[in-house]
Amino acid sequence: MKRVKFFCLFFLLLTFLVIANCTKAPDNIAVSSDGVKISFNVQGKGEPAVLFVHGWGGNKNVWSDQVAHFSKKYKVIAIDLASFGESGNNRKLFNMSSFGADIASVINKLKLEQV
Repeated sequence: MKRVKFFCLFFLLLTFLVIANCTKAPDNIAVSSDGVKISFNVQGKGEPAVLFVHGWGGNKNVWSDQVAHFSKKYKVIAIDLASFGESGNNRKLFNMSSFGADIASVINKLKLEQV
């Protein structure tokens, strides 16, 4: 009987841990002011932080060579703007203010002081 209770408690704890782990938001996702999930990568340490933003039709991967170089001395962040790369595509209004909010959401999530 003790063995059955032990396995029941063990299974319950394991289930709780799996559910808690599955519902945790990824560390490399920020949420923009309009609710769009913004994907970003961070590499390196140091200040100021260097943040790379791709142009139209690109994504954060276009900066891979620059990230490798600058991350030796600085914290480097490369982001996917809304509807590009791994970021969400549920944006209704595409303008410079919205893209600026994407960038601000990443800066705020990482609590960056100098960018």
